[in-house]
Amino acid sequence: MKHKILISFLLVSAIGVSFFCFYKNDTEIKVITKANASQEKEVGLPVLENEKQSEVVKIEKQTVSLKELEGTITNRYGIRDDIVRYIERNMPKGNPIIDTATFKFAAITNEIYYHTSEKDAMEKAQTQFIALQCLRKQMSMVEWDKFTDGINNMMNDTPERKKHTKDIDNKYFGWKIFTVKISDDEKLKIVCESGNY
Repeated sequence: MKHKILISFLLVSAIGVSFFCFYKNDTEIKVITKANASQEKEVGLPVLENEKQSEVVKIEKQTVSLKELEGTITNRYGIRDDIVRYIERNMPKGNPIIDTATFKFAAITNEIYYHTSEKDAMEKAQTQFIALQCLRKQMSMVEWDKFTDGINNMMNDTPERKKHTKDIDNKYFGWKIFTVKISDDEKLKIVCESGNY
């Protein structure tokens, strides 16, 4: 994405006040002088009180809402519509275990990032891991890696989404011990075939 740069300069000779605004990515930098400090307070902008004539203050632009980050969902799976289209285009056909595991993996991933508390996240991650294991048993390593990476990449397809998912990963799962509920292959096979996980 190209950066937008806007520089505006205003000189008022009567009071000798100047300011400029600089936009780049998600940050607005504004110089605030003592002469226009009261005006800035009225519109809610931060003002630094010190002896200098002017200070550069970083102001983060309004963040994207969680609803906007999650995207458009009009399907029964609870997954962003464009991710559902990606799955339908790329998922191997005619295998009910893959069907169930894929949609469960994507739906739980979405739940963790947008609808789950830190308290419940680890339990959901267990189910997510089982879905991944069920997929792995039905696909070659190359197919599995490419397919699941594709879903994850779509979950992180904008800088804002990437930052959000990284923040959730760090907050919910950073430095936590992850234990696998089903480690026996025969039990895993039964669970995958039933779809009850």
